[in-house]
Amino acid sequence: MSKRQCAECGGELILTMRSAQQIGPGNRPGLVKAACTYWRCTTCGHAFTAEQVRQGERNRRKAIGH
Repeated sequence: MSKRQCAECGGELILTMRSAQQIGPGNRPGLVKAACTYWRCTTCGHAFTAEQVRQGERNRRKAIGH
């Protein structure tokens, strides 16, 4: 499996998950409403959506092919 690289600094990207929680009774956190995954750079901390990562990989392949 190839490593994904950050478009900003060239660092390695890791897949991370952020959850959105509903507030329950008494302002206590409730159930997780949704989970959002995204790619984050281990070097600079910049976050990317999966679509942004795919587009960057397509652009890199085109540049190498020409």
